[in-house]
Order: sequence, then C-alpha cells, then structure tokens
Amino acid sequence: MSLAGTFGIAARNFTTYPTLPNAQALVDYGVKMEEFGFDSLWVWDHILLGVDPNFPIIDSLTLLTAIAARTTRIKLGTGILVLPLRNPVVLAKQLSSMDLLSNGRLLMGMASGWYKRKVQTMLLVLATVVVIGLNVDTVHVTTSLLNNAPLREAVAARASDSGTPEDAAAAIDKIEELNLPVGWGANAPDSVLEAIPGWLIAIAALNLGAPFWFDLLSRFSRLRGSGLQETPRALSDTVGVERERKAIAGSEAATAAPEAEPESTAQAAESTDPDAGESEPEPGAEPPPSDPDAA
Repeated sequence: MSLAGTFGIAARNFTTYPTLPNAQALVDYGVKMEEFGFDSLWVWDHILLGVDPNFPIIDSLTLLTAIAARTTRIKLGTGILVLPLRNPVVLAKQLSSMDLLSNGRLLMGMASGWYKRKVQTMLLVLATVVVIGLNVDTVHVTTSLLNNAPLREAVAARASDSGTPEDAAAAIDKIEELNLPVGWGANAPDSVLEAIPGWLIAIAALNLGAPFWFDLLSRFSRLRGSGLQETPRALSDTVGVERERKAIAGSEAATAAPEAEPESTAQAAESTDPDAGESEPEPGAEPPPSDPDAA
C-alpha cells in the first residue's frame, strides 16, 4: 500500500514523568484527526524505557484498537512496532484480529528497535537462560576437550564435516552423538558455585556475539603476523586494516630494494663509463694516425 500523497499525524501515547498519558484523550484525539481529514494516525511503540526520567507509555496496539472502534476511515499505523519484544505467534494473531476489526485499516511499521541498552539487556537475559538452561560451563567444556583426546578429535571431525543434515532432527542427533559435556543429567556440576565462572564466560560470549570474537581474533592474528604496533581503534574499523596492509607492503618493498642495488649500480656505471664503447687494439696492429694539430 502506497502512502504517497497522503497526510498522517502522530498521537503522543507517551509522556515524560510525572505527567501520565490520558488514554481517553488520545482516543478522542484520533476521532478528531479523522474529522479534520487526516489519512492516517501513527503511534509510538515501546514496552518500557530504562532512562531517567522515564516515559510512561500506553501500549500502541491497545490504543489503536480503541481508536479503530471509534473511527471508520482513518488508517492506523505503528511507527515502529518493536518486534523482538513480542511473541511472534501471539503478535500475528493480534495484528490479524485488529485488521479485521478495523476493516483493513491497519498499517504496520516494524523493526528490531533502536534502544541500545534495551537490546543489550534482552540479549543478556536470553544468553543467561540458554547457558544455565543447557548448563554450558565453558571451563568444564574446555577442560574436557583438553584432557579427552577422542572427544577432541570427534568434535574436530564434526566441525570439518561439510555435509548438511536434511532436517533439524538429524542435526540434533549428530550433535548428541558427540556426548559433549553440557546439559544437566550426568553432566550436572557438583557445586553450582564451581560452575558460575564457566557460565559467566559463556554468557559473555553469547552476549557479545560472533562478530566481536572474529574481529578480536583477526586483530590478534594481524598483530602477531605483521610485527607492527597495533593502533587502538574500533573492532569494525576496516580503514585501519587497509592502512596496515599498505604499511606491510611498503616495508617489504623497502627491504627488497637494497638487494637489487648492486646490479643496478653496475649497470649505471657501465652506461656512464666514457671508455665503455672503445675496444682494446689487437696485438701488432698499427696505432691510428695522430692529429698533427692535436698539440
């Protein structure tokens, strides 16, 4: 659906504490905007904001449903709906029901959200649930791989396997065949306190994400391979990487230049020698006549 050539307006469903949003006033506002001839009404979406002062917010979808019940023409949109905060199945049912109740007037703007601290908090919570739920003790796993050669070789062989399992069940079966030291059951720690350091490392690894660790490993390998002093910069800085590559290429060219210098110097001396083009006279040959005016 194209919104070109239409006019929309926002409803302020959030305020700055201690002011609280007035739900009934917002519904009346939507009715009035339809009477004024606006084509669409948009609301802001967040569950909560961990800032000071905070922003009391009326739920965007609940407010749009109330406005839809009081209007007939104006379209109702979210700008934007933060998807990671909601269960996808429940959200799909809620949106489809709203669209039916409003006779197809629902407009959805969706994204992952822009609030950095909120996303980091969500990742931390999810990482904690996954790590503790699966008992992923990094210290215990590392120790087992170091001391158990057959397990280490089996993991390496599985990691190098380029085959793709036909379904998720096959992938899970192949992982279970490795008997990795994770999970509760037989791998449950004797003491929860002993597992906490390993859990914290795994939580940090998941929270920071694979790009962070690959960039960190790349920087470490460049530092060891080039011998150049590492310049502090952001992990995503590709300009610094290109600068280092040029510096390495320049140092290699400078090292190779002196080796070729003797040959080039000899060639230059040969080309500048004034007697280089003259040949030695053969034995017994008469000398060339002298110029009487030479004196």
